[in-house]
Amino acid sequence: MSPPAMVCHLCGRAAHQVCTVCGRPFCPGHGGLRLYCEGSGQGGHVVTRALCDDDTPNQWFLANRYLVLLPTVAAVALVINFGCIQPGKERRDREWHQKVQEQHRDHQEFRRRAAFDH
Repeated sequence: MSPPAMVCHLCGRAAHQVCTVCGRPFCPGHGGLRLYCEGSGQGGHVVTRALCDDDTPNQWFLANRYLVLLPTVAAVALVINFGCIQPGKERRDREWHQKVQEQHRDHQEFRRRAAFDH
């Protein structure tokens, strides 16, 4: 008696591979070689693995993650710059200009008194 053939866990047709995540067999219509994230942090990387449709992550995002990540980081940087840093910068600039004007008035007053004393 021959061993039973692998059948797709979703449709029952003949399976050609087994999912490397869940171990279930799948046919060409319900899986294949797909991008998959392995590891995390500094050691994380994207690899190609045999995956069924149930265990397949978003392929567009994995392939284009930097296209999503860079504009997101840029948008956050702009919000921080114009939402937090700029208002404080305007206040500091205004205070600095007031201080310079006070020093200029004090200097003029000192010169006027020095000229008056002589």
